[in-house]
This record gives sequence, C-alpha cells and structure tokens, in this order.
Amino acid sequence: MERKHLKPVSENPSDQKRTAFLETLITRYFDRQSEKNQEEFAEDESFDREGVYDKVMTAINEKKSSSHKGIPILRIAASILLVSSLASLLYLKRAEIALLLNPEKMVERKTEKGQTMIVKLEDGSKVWLNSDSKLIYPEHFNGKSRNIKLVGEAYFEVVHLAKQPFTIESERVKTVVLGTSFNIRAYPGNKKVEVTVLTGKVAVYTPNGKKETFSKVYVTPDQKVTYAGEDIRLRPYSVKAEESIDWKEGKMLFNATPLAEVIEEIERKYNVKLNCSDKIRECPITTTADLKNEGLNKTLRIIAGTVNASLSYQDGTYYLDGKGCE
Repeated sequence: MERKHLKPVSENPSDQKRTAFLETLITRYFDRQSEKNQEEFAEDESFDREGVYDKVMTAINEKKSSSHKGIPILRIAASILLVSSLASLLYLKRAEIALLLNPEKMVERKTEKGQTMIVKLEDGSKVWLNSDSKLIYPEHFNGKSRNIKLVGEAYFEVVHLAKQPFTIESERVKTVVLGTSFNIRAYPGNKKVEVTVLTGKVAVYTPNGKKETFSKVYVTPDQKVTYAGEDIRLRPYSVKAEESIDWKEGKMLFNATPLAEVIEEIERKYNVKLNCSDKIRECPITTTADLKNEGLNKTLRIIAGTVNASLSYQDGTYYLDGKGCE
C-alpha cells in the first residue's frame, strides 16, 4: 500500500528539510511497530495500521495549511503523532489494560515439606505439585493466554487450546505450550532450572545476556533442557522422561547426583534437617529410594553406604561424615 507524503510547507529549503525529517520519523515508527508485532505476537486483524498512518499524515498537512505563524509546524506534528501513537498503543494493549482495571482473582496452592498435591485448573488441566512448592494461577482464564507461576517443582498435563497458550513463569525461565505433559523443576536457591517433556512440544524462554531479551529453544518428548544462569545457549538432550516424575509415585531417583543436591531432596521429602562434611558434599549418588516402602532411616543408610559415610543424629539434625569419594 502506497503511503501519503507530507506536502511542502514552503519553498524555504530549511522548512522542506524539517518536513522530510518529520516524515522519516513517522514512517520509521510505523515500520518498527510492524516488525515488532511480526516477531513477538500477532496483531489484532481489526487494527488498520495503514489507515492510522494516513490519518496522521493528512492531519499534519491540514494543520500546516491552517496553523498560525507563531506555532512551529514540527511542534504541531509531534503533538498529533504522540496522540495517535498513544491511541494505537492503547488499542493494541486493550486486553492488558482491562486486566489492570479489573484484576483477576488469583489462587495460591502451596505444599509443605513432605507433602504433594494435585491441582485441577478451570480449563481441565492438571498439576501435580511436589513438596515445598507453590502454584499461583487465576481463578478464571479470561485472557489470550493461560498464565500461571510456579515456585518449586510440578508435573503438568495441559489441555490443548490452540488459541489460548499455556505459560508458566518459574524463576528465570518461561515455558509456553498449547497442550502437552511435562515436568518443571525450579526451586528457589537452586542453580538449575529443568524442563523435561513427556508428550507434545514446549518452548522454553531464557535470558540471553541482553537486557529484557530472551532466547528460545523447543523441547520434544524424552528431551530435557537445563538452564543454569550462565549458559545462554540451551540445547535439549535425550533422557528417560518418565524418570523425572518418579516423585509422583513417592520415589527419588539419583543418577550421579552430587550428595549436596541429594540432601536438599531428602530434606524436602521428609521434612528433616540433614547435613554432611565438606569432604563428601560433591560425591556422586546413583540409587533409587522408594519413599512409600522405605522409611527415612533406611533411606539415609542407603545414602550413607553409597559414599562410605557414617550417620549420626544430634539436636534435631542428621549428619553424614566420611573420608571422601573413592
């Protein structure tokens, strides 16, 4: 579509230069907005961007022909452009503005250490919340997307809704899906955020080192992606995805996991205090403990035996001590 141009305000070369400069600014603004919408999201089909552009140019030309001598043409044009730009922005963001004016009622579900919980959402999706975790979500999904927040770990079975994607904010990572099943592990204080996909496909967004910009990677069934903060180039790798949700059945699976991380897991599952000596903190643990059939004491003995450590208990805290990894 051919766009209109500003009419020359006079034969004065300086006036003509200012007019050409103003037209360049207006054109650049609308081109950048168009590129931004193509990259980030689909623009509302009812919004006539070219029509708004033409109205701005026409209004400026009309203002020039009828303006008083004492009012600079650039000031009038800038005012019209500002009002038009704000109107366009308000229109495009009307859903977000409506949400601010009429905030949705938020629901918070939380598990303590040693607890798990199943949460059923309004759209039919299900969330299995692991111990010491929190889920925050709207009572009703009224917007263009279903947005929730996770602190801790959860397994999701999301109902497919093509026009309403499901978005999970967890620590520094955003996961976007349409309908699938996957596990997110994002406990506060942990260096890693993990997303494991069982079925379907998800998009994982992470900071890419530039201010307020993100990198995106797709994760498919039996793949896992781990974000550790400093790693800005994520690459999914193959795993047995079912093992990532053993916790749903009351189990813990460790595969060359440092003892320090194992201790954190045991503390959450059993709601106990457990510590170890520095010599064995990084010792790798590979074992499976069934929390349904094995009590805390047996689980601790299994872990202690794996690193040849002694187990003691004093003042409410269990303690593992050893000579180091063999």
